[in-house]
Amino acid sequence: LKKKANYQEDNNSSSPKKSTNIKKNNPEVEEVVDLLDANNEDPFTLETLESLISLHWEKEKDFLLSRVTTVDPNNEEKFYRSYYAAHHINKVLFRTQPSEGLLHRMRAKN
Repeated sequence: LKKKANYQEDNNSSSPKKSTNIKKNNPEVEEVVDLLDANNEDPFTLETLESLISLHWEKEKDFLLSRVTTVDPNNEEKFYRSYYAAHHINKVLFRTQPSEGLLHRMRAKN
């Protein structure tokens, strides 16, 4: 996973700490945000991340990965990170009424 800024998150802190090893004033530098095992499965499709990325690559499409942070209900200092293909998590979070031209944000818990 790459992003323009490098953040290292502390599970005991609600704010990310910016890494000090960033090359300053260079917009071309992409920094690692997190490392994932490409053999992990997307919970919606049950496909590995590697196969989803390959499928998008073959179709010359970008693959967007969403990271969802959930607070532990018993300990507000503890966070859980989950990763999803963005297309699928957006289907859960949003609903449309095409005939009305409307997009609704749905309430989602966990």
